Amino acid sequence: IALRNSGALPLANVALTTGANTALIFMRSNTGPLTVGSSNFGVVGASMVLIADAGSIVAGTGNLNCYNYSQATAGTMSFTTNATLLCRNNFNLQTSASAIFTASNATVNIDGTFTLANGTFNAPATNMYVAGGWTHSGGTFNHNSGTVTFDGSGAAADVVTTGTFYNLTINKNTGQTLTIATGDTLKALGTLTLADGAAATGTLAAEGDVVVGQWWDGGSATLLFSGSANQDFDLSNATTYHRG
Repeated sequence: IALRNSGALPLANVALTTGANTALIFMRSNTGPLTVGSSNFGVVGASMVLIADAGSIVAGTGNLNCYNYSQATAGTMSFTTNATLLCRNNFNLQTSASAIFTASNATVNIDGTFTLANGTFNAPATNMYVAGGWTHSGGTFNHNSGTVTFDGSGAAADVVTTGTFYNLTINKNTGQTLTIATGDTLKALGTLTLADGAAATGTLAAEGDVVVGQWWDGGSATLLFSGSANQDFDLSNATTYHRG
């Protein structure tokens, strides 16, 4: 299914029921954005793939829903307002070094795995949530001074030696663990918040403050304070497991 628009294409409260192996391709041939209204546009099919082609623009404040997101060709997928991209499964930015995803002030919520193998991912200046794994094997991740939260169940994070975030939060389901690949570091330039769950192997490097929540379980990952200025280590809410 291809949506081709030479002008603005307004959509609101639309649900597409798809069969197996269905792909929805946004293709913008001129200057008009795909406008998602204050409600929803998306799919009701478990195999739905949203493929952003060159020059795709999403405006509006609603939810853009998909099962999988794929962007493998040259071009830019951009958000101009505070809409929400909700992926029920996986997000993939790969193949083309000229593929660009720009979230701006939108929220990105991924229930599966985030994969960046090529191209450029400009993260939201607001919030990004990843419930599955995080794989950054190539391309460029720009944190855009936003917050990335690892939530959901247990998952793995694998980066090219060091993955740099601005604010980084681990808020896994109780008893679940974020496993950082051995030798890898997840670095937070702003605030590192350890809210719930645990972190195993690898290193969590904090250049700013560290906040530990009540339900943080700890884990085997190394916590490194690497900032050049004074840093706060806030344990005031770590009343359940804190032994200090």
